[in-house]
Parts: sequence; C-alpha cells; structure tokens
Amino acid sequence: MASTAHQIVDEMVREFEELKAPADKALMARITRFFFDAVKGLTAEDKTAALRAPDDILAVIETVARRPAEESPRYLVKLRGAIQKQKMLEAEGGVIGPMEVGKLLGISRQAVGQRRAAGKLLGVPAAGGYVYPVWQFKDGSTLDGLQEVLEVLVEHDPWMKLVFFLNHDTALNERRPVDVLRRGKINQVVRAAQMYLEQGAA
Repeated sequence: MASTAHQIVDEMVREFEELKAPADKALMARITRFFFDAVKGLTAEDKTAALRAPDDILAVIETVARRPAEESPRYLVKLRGAIQKQKMLEAEGGVIGPMEVGKLLGISRQAVGQRRAAGKLLGVPAAGGYVYPVWQFKDGSTLDGLQEVLEVLVEHDPWMKLVFFLNHDTALNERRPVDVLRRGKINQVVRAAQMYLEQGAA
C-alpha cells in the first residue's frame, strides 16, 4: 500500500514538472495544497470512509465534504447531496445507458427516450443524456407495476422518483417500494406513491 502510494506521488511529481504553462502550474499548486491540507485535517474515521469510495471522483467528493473548514453550509450540503445521489445510482445493480436499455427491451434508442418522456421508464439526468436504473427491468421488460407508480409520480422530478423507490417508506411498514413491487403488491406501492405526492405538495 505504502509503495503504491509513493509510486502515485512520484508520478504526480513527474507530471507536474512536465507542465509548461505558468497558469497550469499555479492551478495545480493550489489544488495540491488544498487536498494536502484537507487530508491532514481528516479524522481517521473520515479517511477510512473516503478510502471506501468506489472510484477516485467519489473519494475526492468524500474528502472535500468531510474537510473541516469554513465553507458555507450550502456548499457542504451540495457535496453531501452529490454523494447520496451517486449512492442511489449505484444501488441495486447500478444504471445503464439508453443503448443498453434498448437492447434489453428490444426497442430502439429513440423509443427508449420516448418511453421515458411518456413516464413509462425512469431515466435520471446524466452528462449528455439520461441513465436508467437497472432495478426497474425484469425478464426483458419493466418491473410489474412500475408504470402505474410512475404515473402517480409524474409531477416529481427524476431524482425524487428515485428517492421514493429506494428509500424505506412508513406507508409500507418501512419497506422500500422497489422491494414491495417485486413481491407483486402493486396497489400498496401506488397508494404509498399517492401519499408521497401529497407530502411533496404540502
């Protein structure tokens, strides 16, 4: 582990020395100083949590979010919100793109977009388009009851819909709507979605 860390640092130093533009060097110096101070300020527990991140970007987000500093509360809330969003996207098999969805359902990429726009698929905005949670598909089709629930949640944005399906719901005895749908209890989830909609409107 230590040798790997030293190798990474040595590689970073070499790449830094290869930078030619003064602005590049100045920016890299500020970024490096920021993260050096951030890592030094973390507790052992925070460092462990950041190291558990599945990729480098999330490790950066975790580090910055846990950094003891005078950033505004709004700034930290946004960072922690980004972490929670990523965790939701990774849950239950992760997400796939429209091409993969099209192959899974036997339809064109354009038809995938049309189904999402019509509220028949849950697509979440991502860079350059949409990604689709894997848990909403089953046996070459969509999960039974998905469309009925999405119809109720039509006024909510995609992230709020994702939160509904993956969070434990008091209306379902603290079970997650996605799990209840898998058991075929469509009407129960539809009622929970109606209550969720009412809470959002309140």
